[in-house]
Amino acid sequence: MKRENIVMFIWECLISAFMDMKRKKVAAIIWACIVFTLIFFLLVSLNGEMSEERWVRIGF
Repeated sequence: MKRENIVMFIWECLISAFMDMKRKKVAAIIWACIVFTLIFFLLVSLNGEMSEERWVRIGF
């Protein structure tokens, strides 16, 4: 999976979490935690400390 696709997935999660926030606050909190974790792993992999193969094995 390309990094561009991963970034687009993260943006979609952020937008859906924001839209759900008004209706379902618990779901929004869960989505926010998932998105934070994905962004953290993305930043670690972009810094070169984690290879792309390991990133794919962990996240997808």
